[in-house]
Amino acid sequence: MKKIVIIGSNHAGLAAINVIVNSGIEVELVVFDKNSNLSYLGCGTSLFVGKQVE
Repeated sequence: MKKIVIIGSNHAGLAAINVIVNSGIEVELVVFDKNSNLSYLGCGTSLFVGKQVE
Protein backbone atom coordinates (compact mmCIF):
# COMPACT_ATOMS: atom_id res chain seq x y z
CA MET A 1 0.00 0.00 0.00
CA LYS A 2 1.28 3.46 -0.87
CA LYS A 3 1.48 6.22 1.73
CA ILE A 4 0.84 9.83 0.74
CA VAL A 5 1.78 12.69 3.04
CA ILE A 6 -0.02 16.00 2.63
CA ILE A 7 1.34 19.06 4.37
CA GLY A 8 -1.31 21.68 5.07
CA SER A 9 -5.06 21.24 5.32
CA ASN A 10 -5.98 24.48 3.58
CA HIS A 11 -8.02 24.56 0.36
CA ALA A 12 -5.34 22.89 -1.77
CA GLY A 13 -4.66 20.18 0.81
CA LEU A 14 -8.35 19.33 1.18
CA ALA A 15 -8.81 19.31 -2.59
CA ALA A 16 -5.89 16.87 -2.92
CA ILE A 17 -7.36 14.63 -0.22
CA ASN A 18 -10.73 14.66 -1.97
CA VAL A 19 -9.20 13.66 -5.33
CA ILE A 20 -7.15 10.86 -3.74
CA VAL A 21 -10.07 9.47 -1.71
CA ASN A 22 -12.37 9.51 -4.75
CA SER A 23 -9.76 7.92 -7.04
CA GLY A 24 -10.45 4.46 -5.66
CA ILE A 25 -6.79 3.60 -5.10
CA GLU A 26 -5.83 1.99 -1.83
CA VAL A 27 -3.59 4.45 -0.04
CA GLU A 28 -2.72 5.57 3.47
CA LEU A 29 -3.13 9.33 3.84
CA VAL A 30 -1.23 11.30 6.45
CA VAL A 31 -2.01 15.01 6.83
CA PHE A 32 0.11 17.49 8.78
CA ASP A 33 -1.05 20.98 9.67
CA LYS A 34 0.04 23.54 12.24
CA ASN A 35 -3.52 23.68 13.59
CA SER A 36 -5.38 20.90 15.33
CA ASN A 37 -8.45 21.24 13.09
CA LEU A 38 -9.16 21.56 9.36
CA SER A 39 -9.57 25.01 7.89
CA TYR A 40 -13.20 25.91 7.36
CA LEU A 41 -13.96 25.69 3.67
CA GLY A 42 -16.95 24.60 1.67
CA CYS A 43 -15.08 21.52 0.46
CA GLY A 44 -14.09 20.70 4.05
CA THR A 45 -17.73 20.70 5.07
CA SER A 46 -18.66 18.26 2.32
CA LEU A 47 -15.77 15.97 3.31
CA PHE A 48 -16.97 15.99 6.92
CA VAL A 49 -20.63 15.43 6.06
CA GLY A 50 -19.66 12.64 3.64
CA LYS A 51 -17.67 11.03 6.51
CA GLN A 52 -14.46 11.10 4.46
CA VAL A 53 -12.66 12.93 7.30
CA GLU A 54 -13.35 13.10 11.04
